[in-house]
Amino acid sequence: MINIETTLDGFDAHQKAIAMAQATIEWERVCLERFLCYLQSEGVERLTDVDTKFLIRYQIYLCTLKNKKGNLYSAASQNYAMSTVRKFYKLLRRKGEVFYNPADGLEGVKTAKSLPRNIRSE
Repeated sequence: MINIETTLDGFDAHQKAIAMAQATIEWERVCLERFLCYLQSEGVERLTDVDTKFLIRYQIYLCTLKNKKGNLYSAASQNYAMSTVRKFYKLLRRKGEVFYNPADGLEGVKTAKSLPRNIRSE
């Protein structure tokens, strides 16, 4: 069984050790906690049981989440959440706790491109 608090605390300690901003640490903790709770809800007992197909299902799950205003998560928020998962598995791989990073080959959600703000007229 995955101990969520211990896992989150270990990730936070690593983020602090590499001098991440406190706001980044807090936001990535929220993203990672959501991921770990999803693992538990799906009956995953070990972090090594997660594969790329599972993470694709998690990406689809992220598409259904709503923020505090009731809007679906933006593509940028979904990509940030998956980036946190990728970073988490990269750390686990370096520590030798998993054999590979299942998030390595995943593509992000396509984000909308905005036009430049200061376009001059003729």
